[in-house]
Amino acid sequence: MKKIVVITCDKRAGTFHANHLKFLLENKVEVYSEIVANIENLKVSADLFCITTDALEKLPSFYKDIAKEIPVVILHVTFSKKNLEKLKNIPKKENVLLVNLNKEMAQEAITSLIQLGLNQFNYIPFYPGANLKEIKDKDIKYAITPDEERFVPSGIENIINIGQREVDNGTLVEIALKLKMYNLWESQRWKKHLSSITSNSYNFDELFGRSLQLELGFQNIIDILEIGVLGVNEEGKIFISNKKAEGILKQDLSLKIGEKAEELFPFLPFDEFKNGLKKVDSKLIKIDDNLITISIYPINYNQKNKGFLTILQYFKEEEEKQQKVRNQLLNKGHVAKYTFSDIIGISNKMINIKKMAEKMSKTKSPILITGESGTGKELFAQSIHNSSERKNFPFIALNCGALPENLLESELFGYVDGAFTGAKRGGKMGFFEFAHNGTLFLDEIEGMTPLLQLKLLRVIQEKEFMRLGDTKLISIDVRIIAATNRDLEEMMLRGEFREDLYYRLSTLQINIPPLRERPEDIFPLIEAFSEENKKKLYLSSEVKKALYSYYWRGNIRELRNYIDYFFFLDKKTIEIEDLPSNFFKEKNKILNIEKENFMRIEEEKLNDKEIFVLEKIKEYNEKKIFIGREKIYILAKNSHLNLSFYEIRKILEILNLKKFIEIKRGKIGNTITMEGKNFLNEYLKEK
Repeated sequence: MKKIVVITCDKRAGTFHANHLKFLLENKVEVYSEIVANIENLKVSADLFCITTDALEKLPSFYKDIAKEIPVVILHVTFSKKNLEKLKNIPKKENVLLVNLNKEMAQEAITSLIQLGLNQFNYIPFYPGANLKEIKDKDIKYAITPDEERFVPSGIENIINIGQREVDNGTLVEIALKLKMYNLWESQRWKKHLSSITSNSYNFDELFGRSLQLELGFQNIIDILEIGVLGVNEEGKIFISNKKAEGILKQDLSLKIGEKAEELFPFLPFDEFKNGLKKVDSKLIKIDDNLITISIYPINYNQKNKGFLTILQYFKEEEEKQQKVRNQLLNKGHVAKYTFSDIIGISNKMINIKKMAEKMSKTKSPILITGESGTGKELFAQSIHNSSERKNFPFIALNCGALPENLLESELFGYVDGAFTGAKRGGKMGFFEFAHNGTLFLDEIEGMTPLLQLKLLRVIQEKEFMRLGDTKLISIDVRIIAATNRDLEEMMLRGEFREDLYYRLSTLQINIPPLRERPEDIFPLIEAFSEENKKKLYLSSEVKKALYSYYWRGNIRELRNYIDYFFFLDKKTIEIEDLPSNFFKEKNKILNIEKENFMRIEEEKLNDKEIFVLEKIKEYNEKKIFIGREKIYILAKNSHLNLSFYEIRKILEILNLKKFIEIKRGKIGNTITMEGKNFLNEYLKEK
């Protein structure tokens, strides 16, 4: 709870004011009282000092030595209407004693009564130590006192106690503003008190009250805003602020009202505003390592500047709000559902790839995922997203090969109103905007046209783009994960895929091996599919052997289809005869093709192009220099030999089947075998 210390000259008065304030502030504040004589021994820390005028006179260095940085309110007091009603029976022009604690306080009370219109009496101040002889000579019958009856001299017939004076409305409002208890204006206790006390200027109080209601209403409004508001008048002084601005600027701005804003906050761009009456658009500044956006809006009246409002907001909060709006507009459930724990695989290949992908997820670089159809490229993309810093932001997947160029472009970049015939009224946000701070997964990236490839390259490089039909750049932070089942290197060399985009996308690469290269993962996958169906699947040994040796052209997708078929059969054990006929057809077809290819390759002699490739592999192996498809392509071109990238890959496959070379990925490259060397020696002898 906040604390108020009331400082007076008289202990009784201090106790009265403290209790009264506590009541009016609805016991939401702790209120203590202290007299001037004990102020040096004050032990209570305060949020606000309330001091009477007479006490302040006795403490000339109060602000400097005692209050220091703590706000101070001068306690102005007045009488209640009810108590002043007691004076109406006193005859006019009657001599009346005004009895108080001392001469100054007696005179002050007389002045207050006269200002309130009670000037029909002849007031005589009386206090401890006053001249009693003068009173006896005037035959005084009436004594008025503000709760100081103990000092009324004996012999006075009529003693009228008008009670302790209470804080006036101006003082109460100032206390509420200093403590930022703005809702007190609606308090029934407050309203009742304000209507019960007297005022010497009804018109002023009425106007003040209405103005105050408007100010407090405005204060309540700006305090609930999630942006900082700092009002500066035409003299450059702060006239209003809200709680959010205090948090951003790290200062109690209620104590800075009336101070020069430019001196307090030299880092704010007030200079730019002085040159005109136009607003200053959002600027980015740093306050205590926090990025803050600031805008300045002029307050103009009759073409004259009356000050301005400064709007402050944490950049991060603004970004988060925009992201929430994007998510609401998207409203399509674009979230990543899978994590690395959902990727089934016990083979060394899959274990190593998962480890590598998890490391890649912690970076900000684009990732290229390659692999045959059905190997789980999107599963890896979602897992990477969910393991990254972007996991709480959107994951948006888009198949680039499934949409025509114009539709794909509008989906990616969005468009403004009237951008093209049939454009949605009001325009549309693109997936790049929706994916801000998140991940955009572009499947079948090879399906992009050269124009879209160029636009994608610019977004990756510049981190900004324009909507279709617009001239305004939009900054974004999106991680790109691309996927393909094609050989992008080959497409690049044939001019079908941009070389610069390929190297941008392939900063980090993941190649998911086909299921036939990791048959040990087949049965863990079957177990996982069984758990999804909540039913155990039993396979005979012949079926297991058949599944293990199957080619799996469709990879995991094809395996799932077979498992769904087995569950449909609803048999206790799946036997070999339960396998669908196309299973054997496909298997025999693949085996026959492989057998035919092998026999053909075995029987066929190498042609000139194949000899050239084998010789170059041998030559570079002896030099211990890496040689891959790209190097072979360049060497062939330099030798005026017309070899496409596709032809090179087929030649390498033939040489591999003949056991003349070993195809290895990474830094090793293609290596010639002993059989290959022997073949070349025999070939050269014959030649």
